[in-house]
Amino acid sequence: MVEQLQEEDTQALINENGDLVIVHNAGFFSCCTIRLQKIIQFYNKFKKLPRVDSSLQWSKYKENESDVTEVFFKHQDHIQIHINSDHIEFSKDNREDQFSDYNEIQYDQIQQILEKYFSVSNQIQEITQKLLKKYSINTEKCTVACFRGSDKRLETKIPEFDAFLDQIGTNDQIIIQSDDAGFLEAAMKRMPRAIYFDETYKVKTSQEAVQNYIEKNDRIFYATHFLAIMNIMSKCKRVITNNGNVGLWICLMRGNAQNVKQFIGEECV
Repeated sequence: MVEQLQEEDTQALINENGDLVIVHNAGFFSCCTIRLQKIIQFYNKFKKLPRVDSSLQWSKYKENESDVTEVFFKHQDHIQIHINSDHIEFSKDNREDQFSDYNEIQYDQIQQILEKYFSVSNQIQEITQKLLKKYSINTEKCTVACFRGSDKRLETKIPEFDAFLDQIGTNDQIIIQSDDAGFLEAAMKRMPRAIYFDETYKVKTSQEAVQNYIEKNDRIFYATHFLAIMNIMSKCKRVITNNGNVGLWICLMRGNAQNVKQFIGEECV
């Protein structure tokens, strides 16, 4: 018998084996956010952690209808963790997770869940090391400017390019990461020695989400390399980001919002 996790829930269900099946399927880190939300909801309802089936997720990042979860994240169903509370609170901010203040996330409550379900795979770790070497990145001395643009304008206010770039400073090694070709052009004009990754896809400012333009045969390449880049950015000394699931997951992978400047709409906090 299939059971809904919540009333009229269209994003996840519980199958006849008691597994949590995530149905939500959109952008890469949107998939991650809903997966995390549903794991927390499952725990809060049943007071135990689920086996998670994500085989229906990430369809825009795979070449066929296979389960690619373990391409991105380690399989760790065998890992047993003990949570010291019957209820997990994700954040003190009641706004939608990606548009909330990342300082308000209860990192201590969710850290074990992140480690169990979202530890990057060995393949992602290998790509991470290759990129660090290729671009000579020293994360301990690096500032990341990660600007989520393109279709995100339809969901929330986006800071002006100059206001965002003004937050970077010039003392550190600098990484510029964006899906927005207009932002990248503006950033590189101001900071021509900054690093940007050739392995990421970029679209014009007015276009829709970047994953909609990637050829089928290139999907795994771009997905794995982008996750590796996120892994790098999460370890950097300073981060400047704006609202969205990408900025949210930099902080979740980081385990905190320390040394992070976040634009919530047009305001920097």
